[in-house]
Amino acid sequence: MSAWRRAATAAGLVALLALAAGPAHAGRGILEITVGDTPDPAPTEGQVAYSIAVKNTGTIKANNVSVTVPLPPGTTFVKCSTSPSKVCAPAAGVVSVAFGSVKAHVTVKVNLTLAMPAVSVETTLPFDVSADGDEVDDNDLSTTTTVLPAAVTATYLPSLRQVTVACGDTVGGDGFGADTTLQFEGGLGCATSAVGLRMAASGKTLSLNKFKIVGSSVGAVAKGSAGIVIAAGATDVTIDGRSTNGKSGIEYFDRCVVDEGGNSGLTLSKLRCFRARTAGVDLISNQVSLVGVLVDKATGTTTTTLEPPGGVGVQVAGDNVTIHNTVIRRSQRIGLWVMGVDADADGNGVSVTGNTSTSKVENNLGTGILAEGERLQVKDTLVSGDGAGGVSQTGIAIEATAVGTVLDGVQVRRWGGGGVVDAGTGTQILRSRVEDLALDGIVSTGAGAYLANNEVRAQGHAYVLAGPDAVASTNLAEGPGGDGFILSGDRAALDNNTAKGGAGHGFVVRSATAVMHTNAAETNVGDGFRVEATGGTYVNNRAKKNGGVGFQVQGTSNGFKTNTSELSGGWEWVLGPNNINNQGNRANGTRFWFGSKGGTFK
Repeated sequence: MSAWRRAATAAGLVALLALAAGPAHAGRGILEITVGDTPDPAPTEGQVAYSIAVKNTGTIKANNVSVTVPLPPGTTFVKCSTSPSKVCAPAAGVVSVAFGSVKAHVTVKVNLTLAMPAVSVETTLPFDVSADGDEVDDNDLSTTTTVLPAAVTATYLPSLRQVTVACGDTVGGDGFGADTTLQFEGGLGCATSAVGLRMAASGKTLSLNKFKIVGSSVGAVAKGSAGIVIAAGATDVTIDGRSTNGKSGIEYFDRCVVDEGGNSGLTLSKLRCFRARTAGVDLISNQVSLVGVLVDKATGTTTTTLEPPGGVGVQVAGDNVTIHNTVIRRSQRIGLWVMGVDADADGNGVSVTGNTSTSKVENNLGTGILAEGERLQVKDTLVSGDGAGGVSQTGIAIEATAVGTVLDGVQVRRWGGGGVVDAGTGTQILRSRVEDLALDGIVSTGAGAYLANNEVRAQGHAYVLAGPDAVASTNLAEGPGGDGFILSGDRAALDNNTAKGGAGHGFVVRSATAVMHTNAAETNVGDGFRVEATGGTYVNNRAKKNGGVGFQVQGTSNGFKTNTSELSGGWEWVLGPNNINNQGNRANGTRFWFGSKGGTFK
């Protein structure tokens, strides 16, 4: 049973067990057993880790507790450990652990690893556990582990010709003839093969038909193992999993799918990849598509990965790559790593599309999306970590090599670091929502960033625009733990933005020759507008109900026209010398005039 866990807790089952076992020690509940096996199904000659937990469900201590596991037929003992530490070794085909006394509500554990037998057909092995205490047979539990063979029947379609496909085989065009599809008729277990299958037939489809290809869970084969390899030069290949549920797909390889280059037209459809160690999907070709793919739990096990960094969900490098309605979750280091190439100068590198329910990079621990190269477009996609208090790092990291990245309608949330960290050139962030972050919301240090219609809620600063020529229009900073907007790149231009309810200042302007038009700072703890730069232009901006000064102007040669400040906790205006009054400015509804010496105005 795949990902099987079962506890004997249902009232009816408990009653049956009690009748079968006889009366337990007076006043004590039964010993409740839970078992899990990983992986299941397992590959022939592979290893399976069994986790056994036994809980004293009663209100008093259980004495003379022992756990007994007969080894399934054909399996070989590999190792065993217990908690608390006890002797755990086989004798006459049985592993027995004597735990002694177990207090009420306490759980003891046995972790047992077994090597599976060599099988030629799919085989089901029984796995039995019994737990006894106080010299009474308390409880027993049985489950099964499925073992997959290293060869499977497959059918060519539409001719219905059947062949045998084995781990390590190459599927070439000669075998297809006029057929278009090779379809699995069962699961394939490849613990001792570095490659599940190599697909070398152009213009053909390999269908897993909802079955699995399972590799080694402990890295018994050489580094660099792969479930499916697309051979160099094979074009217009389709790998169709037909389902992304837990009973399907590719599991326990360093990489689930990898191409060798020159594989234009490659499509991965409805394919599940589970527990890859290096990268779930690793592609370097142009004009490829991922449609309805699920990549789950790229682990990054350092002892088995071929190249750093391990634990990448999807890694793509190419031109005109489309990732549609794809979910990448629980990656150890990077969810999606993109190295876009706009080789044909059509403005398209890698695009990620769908909606925030079907296009997700979620619950990743390191970085959600890492962007390098040209023309990454991410639209209507959820990018989430494990929470602001967790170990996740950055939602979206745009490297200095990135050009023309577009984030449109993206939700970035639950990160222990920053939401979007942008060092690229010409990045656009549109209609996006960034929230539940331990650090800053959007930090841009690259040139020519454009932000419009975004919302940020963060424990740090909301927006930090440090690159030159940044433009921000109609963005909201709500309740940040720091400042709403910090501008330090020259020639920043902001219009119709709002900073409200922050623990710091609304707008902090350090940009030379900034242009600020129709922005609002409301109910911030600090100043509404704190101007530390020179040569800026400020028109129709409003400060209201801020705890500090409405407009705190420390820089020089800034021009002010028709700006208003009201109901501030401090002065409405504090103006240093050598700023320019272009008239129409108001303090608490009253127009005022300031000269070259500046002044304070209430």
